[in-house]
Amino acid sequence: MALSCDPETLAAASKCFNCFDEGQKLNVLIYLFTQVAGVTTDPQTLAVASKCFQCIPEGNKMNVLLYLACNFGGGGAGGGSVSCGAGAPVAAPSGTCALYIDSNDGTLYLYYGGAWH
Repeated sequence: MALSCDPETLAAASKCFNCFDEGQKLNVLIYLFTQVAGVTTDPQTLAVASKCFQCIPEGNKMNVLLYLACNFGGGGAGGGSVSCGAGAPVAAPSGTCALYIDSNDGTLYLYYGGAWH
């Protein structure tokens, strides 16, 4: 079954998590993402591996997670990736969509429609 990434549909489908506080929700997402990605659940290893994402402002982190989740199982355009580095992205990604975080200042770039935005 295809996943809908329509905000209203997501809100309705996720209402069963309303009893979780924000910290619990993030812990659940981290666990789920590690399972999908097939990586370790060791907190120290995850902290080191995620260091390049610390530049994402707190208010945008949940939006990034939602975007990523919508691209896991065919809910998004597919072929997506997330990367980071110093400065704006130059090369096109291998997939049809991508996220790029400038580690210098936290600027978030989105790749879609054949161009970085």
